[in-house]
Amino acid sequence: MRKSSIRRACAALAAVTSLALGVTACGGTTKNDVAADSGSAAAGGTAD
Repeated sequence: MRKSSIRRACAALAAVTSLALGVTACGGTTKNDVAADSGSAAAGGTAD
């Protein structure tokens, strides 16, 4: 592999990882999710 293709592959991997991290961070718990759960752990849970 040439240096340019390795660099391009690393840049693509970094972009995909950043996108996945951003999507995961935006998928938090809402107050409605906590209220809808009927489990015992949800009774003490709070949401931002």
